[in-house]
Amino acid sequence: MAWCPKCRNEYREGIKVCADCGQELVETLEDTPGMIPLYFGEEKDLLEIKEYLLKNNAITDADVRFDSEDSQYELLVEADSMDEAKKMLRVYFMDKLSKEAANTEEETTDKEDCDSCECNKSSVYVSSKAKAEDFSSSAWSLIIVGAVGLICLLLSVKGVINISLSNPVLFYSVLGIMFIAFIIAGISSMKRSKELGVKGEEEEKLIKDVTEFGHKELDKESLLKEAGESLKDGADSYFVKYELIKNELTKHFPEASESIIDHVIDTDLYDFLFEDMEDKNKEK
Repeated sequence: MAWCPKCRNEYREGIKVCADCGQELVETLEDTPGMIPLYFGEEKDLLEIKEYLLKNNAITDADVRFDSEDSQYELLVEADSMDEAKKMLRVYFMDKLSKEAANTEEETTDKEDCDSCECNKSSVYVSSKAKAEDFSSSAWSLIIVGAVGLICLLLSVKGVINISLSNPVLFYSVLGIMFIAFIIAGISSMKRSKELGVKGEEEEKLIKDVTEFGHKELDKESLLKEAGESLKDGADSYFVKYELIKNELTKHFPEASESIIDHVIDTDLYDFLFEDMEDKNKEK
């Protein structure tokens, strides 16, 4: 077997020059100590990786240099530390992808739950069932992409798909971790979809209860009497009546979010109680 003294890649017998860096291959790496390239990329990314490896004691020394011959930055580590550095590099990418997936899920969850917090009092109601469908669609997309990616990597490893690589171990490790992260994110989204599906059923029941209460318990004359002076003072009658309905529903259903209350009033109760009055006002 032949080896590249710079990239540390293994080649089949008969190959004389490294396909990646152009170095002449040697029969053994025993005579090539010192700093050797671990990874290539942007300088800021390599500095972050270097700090991570040093912090976790994967290596004792490292350096980020610009290779003028290849016009790229490279992270170099001691030859004796290469195996451990590769292991920790895979852990680094797994940690990074996991954090990105967790942050994405947290941001999405915060957004989905915001209709019940102070920051979203005037939001338009979107049913949790509709959100569940969106999560389910995203989940299947992530799972399919991750599974297909892993299959393609496996076919490449088996030689069915021929890809020329300078550092196959690192390539397969990084992509493998990424596709596994896709699958994990997909499973997480699927779990969230099921949770939202259950929440959607609870919301539908709550909306039905609020609507039935409004039909049976709210009375137009009583609401108008309560409005009293506000309507005489020239206030916008629509908003006065709207707030009266809203106050009554909120008082009897404190567990209902403001967006659900608004949804019930907009789609049903206001017209149910005051449609005849609005028609008369339009005629005038």
